[in-house]
Amino acid sequence: MKSPFTYKIAVLCLAIFILSSCGGEQAPVTNIELSEHQTIRQIRALDGNPLELTVSVNTGPDQNFTFSNEGSMSLDITGVRLNEQNDIQLVWVEILNGFDVEISTQQQQFFADGDTNIDAPHQHTQFDYDGDGISNFDERVAGTCVWSD
Repeated sequence: MKSPFTYKIAVLCLAIFILSSCGGEQAPVTNIELSEHQTIRQIRALDGNPLELTVSVNTGPDQNFTFSNEGSMSLDITGVRLNEQNDIQLVWVEILNGFDVEISTQQQQFFADGDTNIDAPHQHTQFDYDGDGISNFDERVAGTCVWSD
């Protein structure tokens, strides 16, 4: 029969092993390229306001990025399953006078093989803050107010 001391040592060693195998590892990072779609060029040209992008990969946690009106459209994201089919959702937001204005979304499936380009069409009709039937994107391009008709 084993002594209680031996049993406690065994439990302690098992606990240390489990805890050490759970911590410290970073999620793998994958680089993706965003196509410089006409919608993005138009959004980036709006008054030179910064853009925020919220990315969700495979229903994982949101990852947030901020872009100036110039520069790379390349992202390092986590949650991509390499050599598998993946789902990605992007929500584009213009920062207008300190307020977030949702402009468009993109959704795409892609096979992660090391060369990923997100080029899904932009959907923007769902964002209409003032309820006048004109999307936030179209209002911003026209120079009209997104908050009131």
